[in-house]
Amino acid sequence: MPSISWNQEVWGQQYAWDKGGEEWSKRWGGSLSQWRSCIWPRIAAFLPAASIVEIAPGYGRWTHYLLPHCETYTGIDLSERCVDICRERFAGTAARFAVGDGRSLPEVPDGSTDFVFSFDSLVHCEADVIADYLREIGRVLTAGGAAFIHHSNLGRYRASARVRDAGGSLAARLPARKDILRVSGVLDWDHRRGRSVTAGRFAQMARDAGLSCISQEIITWNNSLLTDCFSAVTRPGSRWDRVPVVSVNRLFLPAARSAGAAARAFPQVP
Repeated sequence: MPSISWNQEVWGQQYAWDKGGEEWSKRWGGSLSQWRSCIWPRIAAFLPAASIVEIAPGYGRWTHYLLPHCETYTGIDLSERCVDICRERFAGTAARFAVGDGRSLPEVPDGSTDFVFSFDSLVHCEADVIADYLREIGRVLTAGGAAFIHHSNLGRYRASARVRDAGGSLAARLPARKDILRVSGVLDWDHRRGRSVTAGRFAQMARDAGLSCISQEIITWNNSLLTDCFSAVTRPGSRWDRVPVVSVNRLFLPAARSAGAAARAFPQVP
């Protein structure tokens, strides 16, 4: 189970960051293609936003695309290394960065933020951390603000986790092709996702934090399993508030591969 200390050690010390996070956008053909085909269609309604807070920006892969859509931007990361790199990379812009504790949003005033964003980071957090962040989101959002959070749905497979772990350990010793075993959800099936988080539990934690969970898209990410979820939350009564919509999208991976094929075939204009 990924803990705060695990995240701090991996992203702050162990991980090389030699490609600045671009390696995680490879299947889309790069971060520009991923932004345009995957992220932008899901958050465009919330932008522009006067003030944006990004949780766990890493080396600023998405900060680069968020900045043109806001007047002020704050990135909070538990890795001092990542914060230092972002401060250097985005010097002279409206962006500011702070080191966090992996649970809170320091230096972000109450009711000051129009949009909170986190992508491909909080999937490595357990339910207690997500609950803390949701309480913080409830604290910092403006009356009409919203948040888009990418989180784990691995708890969906809690009943079969022990069997899957055993199967994965066995598969790692087999001579068969590892890529097939990964895509099928046998090898590395959890991909360090938080095991205590599900879409349903996230929605309940949002309600406990005084927020409305208005949208959830449950997706496949690294394999055939529905391990991830995109959730949007807002304050009750805001212009975004509505009856929750939950969508199960098993076409997420094929769509990513399609975007990647297009990005490789045609010139990409920033």
